[in-house]
Amino acid sequence: MIIAVGARFAEPIKEAATKYSKQQFAIVDYTYKVQPANVISVSFQDNATGYLAGLIAGKMTDTGKVGFIGGVEGSSRDKYESGFRKGLKTSNKDAELLVKYSNIFENPESARTIAKEMRDSDRDVVFSATEDDSKRAIQVARENGGKVIAINKDQYDMAPNNVISSIIKDVEQPVYELIKNVVKDGFKGNKVMEFKIKDGELGLTSKSSRNIPPDVLEYIKKEYNKVKDTY
Repeated sequence: MIIAVGARFAEPIKEAATKYSKQQFAIVDYTYKVQPANVISVSFQDNATGYLAGLIAGKMTDTGKVGFIGGVEGSSRDKYESGFRKGLKTSNKDAELLVKYSNIFENPESARTIAKEMRDSDRDVVFSATEDDSKRAIQVARENGGKVIAINKDQYDMAPNNVISSIIKDVEQPVYELIKNVVKDGFKGNKVMEFKIKDGELGLTSKSSRNIPPDVLEYIKKEYNKVKDTY
């Protein structure tokens, strides 16, 4: 079984799965609209991740204007946007949201242009739904000011004054569970394994406390805990 991690490998895995129909594939952190017969997807509750980011953005914006950068419009990544909208409305019902999609497979650098446009329109907090786009948004914030909520990895050290939080995913346990299931029950493609928030697979990095005030962190945790089991 060949395992790939991240949305950047979605198209290569799909192409390889079509070409090598007897090979077993798995992709972590991505689901397809039409799941290939010989591919297992390992997914996380992206809507819950988006909700958490929305809570943070609503409380941390000074201008009342925030931005969301999605990876591929119309994909499973849309769940990030719906969750973000809900979280933002919960923590700051008057905040103005601008949503843009970078279409990372066609133009990997477009997120940088989008982030700059958002900063120029006074959006002082930006959340990006992919790790690569997060890095480009951070570069823009470092050069032009503003705050970024990053995804997947702790990216605080890229710009300590600008990265207010990173929402991380622990992929080790899900990959272990994937392999264990395949060894035990055999490979069953055309399947999605989803891991829940309450299983401890997602969360804020400890460095979030360096840029988010204690009372805001407490509020975020309180509101998040109210809904996490509903996803």
